[in-house]
Amino acid sequence: MKRTGFILTIAFLWLSLFIISACSSGGDDDSGTPGDDTSVDDDVEDDTSIDDDALDDTSVDDDVDDDTSVDDDVDDDVDDDVDDDVDDDVDDDIAPFYTEDFESYTPPNLSADWTVESAGGSTVEVVALKAGSGNVLEINDYATSGDYAKARWDFTDYSELNSAPFTMSFDFKGASGLVSGDIMQYDTDASSYFVEGEFYLYVDGTELTVYDPDAGAVVTCGTTLSADTWYNIELAIDASAATYSVSVDNTATTCADIVFIFGDFPLAAYRFAGFSNDGYGGVGQYDNVVMVH
Repeated sequence: MKRTGFILTIAFLWLSLFIISACSSGGDDDSGTPGDDTSVDDDVEDDTSIDDDALDDTSVDDDVDDDTSVDDDVDDDVDDDVDDDVDDDVDDDIAPFYTEDFESYTPPNLSADWTVESAGGSTVEVVALKAGSGNVLEINDYATSGDYAKARWDFTDYSELNSAPFTMSFDFKGASGLVSGDIMQYDTDASSYFVEGEFYLYVDGTELTVYDPDAGAVVTCGTTLSADTWYNIELAIDASAATYSVSVDNTATTCADIVFIFGDFPLAAYRFAGFSNDGYGGVGQYDNVVMVH
């Protein structure tokens, strides 16, 4: 009888300890088992796409099923948009304020909205690539000194270029020689456009370069462009600081915080061009121009 009482006492004590332990752990969710999750006791240890909620949201366990503007994490931005939701924050997918893919033009002509200039044998043309690849803009600048080819897009409303920092990116492939790209200001006093930032796209083994007003010279950017290869060129432009930086294929170059040449009037245009003033010539193709804040 004494032994039976002793066993019952031990069993009672064990059951009491079990109940105390369960209560002190915050309820039924203390083992990491997904099946016992609720929005009250949900914890990170047993997170799944079914029970994940704002209470235990971290950049490690964030899931597409619980994406809201309240609990959305920094892991869910433009760099990993594969799991993005329609209810995600607007800063995740910011729409460009300008795009140009040259698909709306019938080769070989640009529209009258462009300002096109050429001399000698140099040409500016929209060309169709092989079937399915679409149109591109081609600058073909002859090597004869004095020849040139230029295509400039003027913004009627250029407030977006000057209201906040933005990036301008475009695809580029060069076949030979030297062509260039420019970001331009509009001088309201002279009613003329002037180059603010000028970058030179060499494809003859010479590094990509820009004109640096601080140095008073053309400087290299530490990146060499191979012929007949598509690259994505990106300019990070800050009109208020009057600077820009250059990246190639999402990799920063040594051309960072290059100051504008003038900086006294607002940005209002961009241009692709080829100049043969020194006997250089080049053939370059441009596509998919995108500007976004």
